[in-house]
Amino acid sequence: MMRTLPGCLPFLGTLLWSACFYFRAAEPSRSWRWALSLGCVLLGAFSLLITELFSLLHLLEFAPVLLAWILMALLPVLLLRPLLPRISIEAEGKRVLGRLRALPLWILLLITGLGGLLFLMAACSAPSNYDTQSYHLPRQVYWLMQGSIEHFRATYPFQNSHPVLTEHLGLNLMILSGGDDWHNLVQAFYFLAGCGLVSLLAASVGSSSRGQGLAVLSLMRVPVAL
Repeated sequence: MMRTLPGCLPFLGTLLWSACFYFRAAEPSRSWRWALSLGCVLLGAFSLLITELFSLLHLLEFAPVLLAWILMALLPVLLLRPLLPRISIEAEGKRVLGRLRALPLWILLLITGLGGLLFLMAACSAPSNYDTQSYHLPRQVYWLMQGSIEHFRATYPFQNSHPVLTEHLGLNLMILSGGDDWHNLVQAFYFLAGCGLVSLLAASVGSSSRGQGLAVLSLMRVPVAL
């Protein structure tokens, strides 16, 4: 049975760290798009660190992994606590709404609709394509069984030779949640961060809000992204 609350910890931690990066930045330079990107970078780095460390110690088990992710989610709360008296939710809401209102309505509706559909698909469907079934998930299951990420007698070369970051994230989710139902949410978070970075790149070369929105739509329409 899927353990819902522990499975939420990596995503909750990413959002909390994103908020921490946002509110600890100088007010004129604050950007939720940049903060989420930093949160996703930290998600990958932390997952890589604890997976390698726990693998060396043969501690890739529920209790140690759960404790690590709880600490990861608690630290930004402690860092944000001194800033709480200076944080105005109403002011931040107005700031975000002001940015959104600068977009043409049809672009805003398309981005919201496509983004909502993508997250719904990610939350409701487990990984099921050929690559996932042939080496992405099998190597996570083997690692889980042996308690480490050491090489094993593979029936498919990619199970030992392909880059491991996605699998490290997936392995931690599998340990925490007890299944693979939410693996696609990892891709959805990074996809959202990628959309934010594309809009920031467009802004950096002088694009208007309309141009930034079109840049995001261009990324969202790339077949491999969906």
